[in-house]
Amino acid sequence: MIRLLGNMDASEGEAAESLRSIILETWPWIEKDVGSSVHIVAGVKCHGQAVRDLDIVVLAQFSELASYSPFLPFFDDWDNTLKKPNTIAVRNLCLIIEVKDSGPENARFAGTHLEIRYGNEWKSATEQSHKQVFALRNYLQHNRIAAPHITNLIWLRNIANVDLPKRPHNILGGNATWDLFLNVIGQQSPPRHSEGGWFIDAAHSYGFESFQSCCDLLTKTIQPTHLDRVRMDRICRSAVNKEWFDALGVRQLIFHGRGGTGKTVILLRLAWKAYEERESRILILTYNKALLADLRRLFTLMNVPDSLSANTIQIQTIHSVLHSVFRELGLESDEDSFLKNYEESKERALTYIKEGAVTSSDIASLVKSDEFSWDYILVDEAQDWPENERDILRTLYSSRQFAIAEGIDQLVRSEQPCNWREGLRVHECQMVKLKTCLRMKAALARFVVHLAAALGLGEWDVVPNTDASGGRVIVIEGDYFADKNHHDQLMRENEADGNQPVDMLVCVPPQLAIRSGSGESTGSVPGGILEGWGQEVWDAVGEDTRSGYPISVKQLRLVQYDSCRGLEGWTTINLGLDEFYNYKRSIWRSPVSTEPGVFVDDPALAHLFAARWVMIPMTRAIDTLVIQIGFENSPLRDALMKTKQMCSEFMEWKSV
Repeated sequence: MIRLLGNMDASEGEAAESLRSIILETWPWIEKDVGSSVHIVAGVKCHGQAVRDLDIVVLAQFSELASYSPFLPFFDDWDNTLKKPNTIAVRNLCLIIEVKDSGPENARFAGTHLEIRYGNEWKSATEQSHKQVFALRNYLQHNRIAAPHITNLIWLRNIANVDLPKRPHNILGGNATWDLFLNVIGQQSPPRHSEGGWFIDAAHSYGFESFQSCCDLLTKTIQPTHLDRVRMDRICRSAVNKEWFDALGVRQLIFHGRGGTGKTVILLRLAWKAYEERESRILILTYNKALLADLRRLFTLMNVPDSLSANTIQIQTIHSVLHSVFRELGLESDEDSFLKNYEESKERALTYIKEGAVTSSDIASLVKSDEFSWDYILVDEAQDWPENERDILRTLYSSRQFAIAEGIDQLVRSEQPCNWREGLRVHECQMVKLKTCLRMKAALARFVVHLAAALGLGEWDVVPNTDASGGRVIVIEGDYFADKNHHDQLMRENEADGNQPVDMLVCVPPQLAIRSGSGESTGSVPGGILEGWGQEVWDAVGEDTRSGYPISVKQLRLVQYDSCRGLEGWTTINLGLDEFYNYKRSIWRSPVSTEPGVFVDDPALAHLFAARWVMIPMTRAIDTLVIQIGFENSPLRDALMKTKQMCSEFMEWKSV
């Protein structure tokens, strides 16, 4: 049996049909052989991976009929010799095929390294093909499917095999037969010898899951919810201030405002407009993995490619980018040690740059390469970046390439806000101050203003958006999970508003995280309870889950409070908010002491530190904000009670 799956309407689908014909020309018996199963999947999306788009994936298992006679020798690792036996049996295959329809004038080789021209730029197809292996492997493992051995191939359909470099390499020409495919596969993933014969078996010792489960995953499409479509319209169809867009690339842009005033959305609008109208390559940087997952999901829904083409929008963490930069400059290699010694690595890199160990020509060469060639760099929550990260980025790119979103009083990673205007002349930087609340409905914006005042944070200069009326706040005092009816009612109301579970957001304090013996977060207590109630969850409290994003609209999103910034939900449920407040208050340390290791105990400052943290999840909701606390007295409970007196018409207090 041979089946075509996936997106058959695009060019990848036409290539998949051609591949099917090529296979049947050599092995016509495949079509009716009940012992064989060949799935050719076109347009695969490895959701949540840095490289997401795969042209064709072939998953195949064969009966004893499948074999070929090699005419290309392969290298046998067992005895370090070249082999070319009479026959090789093929048991299983897992192939990634990158399809290129470029002609000879748009392809060039450095040895066996292939580059493809897009416009005036040359991009490495070899490197892209290599990264796809890790993307597919990680995607399968992330979804609890054991990964087989993956062979990556490049198919140049408009270039003849005779014009390719001397083998071995993983490139096939347009006139390739299935025999040539098999021979190239044999060179790239050498057969093994056992029981008197040679065979290719991609699933050997990997415990390869059923092909159907793999195909179900690889053909799964993400459906946009009503709220997703609103967000996409907000980015794609809303007008972009002409002055801001004209300034992009001319001077550094800074969008300055509190949570919910639309800073990140403005960056996304600028990115989309530059992608569409200027065919630009845009890098969006964050340090929040949950936000990274959310934005990658959004741009997948918007069909933004992650291919080598001239225009693209990529979202990465600053940690990932800096590790790649340091690796290419020869400063770091191992990712684990890099993250463990992150601060030392950054300072060492800056020292090498300042002292000339890393030269300006090294940097110029770096930023011309595929991985680092960006027209614009958009930085989210820029106020919370350490200055050494800002300085490293500025050694790579001009300040005029940056547009940044800068919050107020929301510091997670540093004690003092990072000054992105430092070192720039007045005409080299343009600041835009934002005050109107665009995310929250008007009542929620009023609640946030009153709560900030009750917590002693002073005037919270956010102007409610009168065009977005409504909004409500529910405080649940006691155990949220003691009465399932409360939760079911919220789910029904969310659905009645035209939304799906994925449009909701649940924030969890660190006290409710489940940790492994090594201390790694694997999930959350609320996530387990909700699953027990029959609710699908995307529990990004678990570190492994956080590397992907929800692929079903039925999944309810859970994140730790520390990771909620930049996210939003139609209904946001804040569990154990008082526990989170107490936790942040307990870890506060005064920076005013001049004696190393000695800190001043100042309860008032500790309260303000925790209160600023609390305001971050308070600005995540669009329509309904749910706050769960215990019965114990605390400054947070007092502030909520005081706020209820000012917001009684839309604020409800329930005791469980």
